[in-house]
Amino acid sequence: MNIGAIIKNARRKNNMTQEQMAEYLNVSISAISQWESDKTSPDISIIPSICNLLNISADELLGVNILKKQEKIKEIDKEAMEYIVIGKNEEAIRILRRGLTEFPNSYELMVQLQHALHSYGMSKDKNDEVLDEVIAIGEKVLNECTEDYLRHNVIQILCYVYPQEKAVKLAETMPTLELTSESLLATIYKDGDKRFERRKNYAIRLISNAIFELHRINTQFDNGSWAYTIDEEISICNKSLSLLDILFENGDFGEYIIDVNNINYQLSRLYCKKKDVENALLCLERLIKDTISFDTEYDRNTKHTSLLFRNEAYDGFGFNDTENQSYTLLKWIDNQKDFDIIRDTDKFKELYAKLKEVASENRDFDRYRPI
Repeated sequence: MNIGAIIKNARRKNNMTQEQMAEYLNVSISAISQWESDKTSPDISIIPSICNLLNISADELLGVNILKKQEKIKEIDKEAMEYIVIGKNEEAIRILRRGLTEFPNSYELMVQLQHALHSYGMSKDKNDEVLDEVIAIGEKVLNECTEDYLRHNVIQILCYVYPQEKAVKLAETMPTLELTSESLLATIYKDGDKRFERRKNYAIRLISNAIFELHRINTQFDNGSWAYTIDEEISICNKSLSLLDILFENGDFGEYIIDVNNINYQLSRLYCKKKDVENALLCLERLIKDTISFDTEYDRNTKHTSLLFRNEAYDGFGFNDTENQSYTLLKWIDNQKDFDIIRDTDKFKELYAKLKEVASENRDFDRYRPI
């Protein structure tokens, strides 16, 4: 359909005469008639006014193929994601900005740009430089977009960057744990393959979240005291490790090795605070061993064999930077004063040297890239 026919159909759909349209646009009736008969075309400067008046998009007016537009947006999004998952957020940001120049009203690209900017700010410690844009994009999507999936994504990022009081109010607009898609789908299916698949996925998601939060539960109260003592926090961390050992009876932790490593890092610090050199070094030894294994052996295509997770493939990972886990751990250890009590021991020096051999600023992403 040509532009003249599109204008005529939209005008009639809005019960508008040529005279009324000419008056609204401050043009002659003859101009409207010539547009609709395809003798002339509207000047590009008046296109936005025509679209607003007739309640149609510029794509509709110009006859742009919407399906091709969506395909192109998906291609841009996919290209950017390829860089995001390997920690090259600056390149992803460049691609997304270019995409938004072509498709300025694409909320999909806006959401991806917000994510890339937030990841870039976190990895480069430039939060102040990107914070305003991260917030502006999120608020634009919330004000204009009606797609829940996209809105939920920007709400998550905004909750990370907003001041606490504002973040709390925004978070309270989200569904509760009982109203997530996983919980509802686990309830809907009463039997068959889908029932098993959904309930298993829901159970795994609950377990994953519980493990992630459990060893981080110790919090400082308003009066300055802590919810748990060092000994109690150590006990909680060990309970978390025991829970992981029970769930993965075959030792096939897969992506959960990140939780194992985080817990052992926390334990090694806590034991250092207690001046318990022996246990601090034991936890550090397991941490370094598992970190090296993650960097050299992890394969996203491996299948779990432990009962609850049986036949589930290991997950892929996306990272905020290009460094491997050994390199990141080295930086943590170097900057953590708690480790000063063990730095001069022969065991620490031996473990540190092993870690340094594997540490690299260039991660082997093919082993982790999400499928």
